[in-house]
Amino acid sequence: MHLPSEPWLQLDDESGKAYIAFCVYRDMGPQRSIRKAYIAQLPPYRYTKHGRKRYSRLLPGRWVIWSSKFAWHKRALAFDRHLGVSRIPVPILRMFHQYLAGHPIDRRRSKVLSLD
Repeated sequence: MHLPSEPWLQLDDESGKAYIAFCVYRDMGPQRSIRKAYIAQLPPYRYTKHGRKRYSRLLPGRWVIWSSKFAWHKRALAFDRHLGVSRIPVPILRMFHQYLAGHPIDRRRSKVLSLD
């Protein structure tokens, strides 16, 4: 697969759902994995008519197919190199990736240093 000069952007043949899944994976920083990304995007519970139930933590085949078909690992590494990140602590790196991607930052999960 030939990657464009900015491979972290959506590819021409990549669906919106596949790109959103890639962004979750990409924004996890150097400690990323497909399983961690998939679990991170799930709400903790789903609600049914029988009450609250946990989601299955099994990795869906669709994410594995997308990650292979659209070269997630190479694209995420290119994004990291573009940002010049390698030894930044993972929580700070994750928040930085979320900020660049325009995603809201969840300040409840980690302490944030003000850069103002």
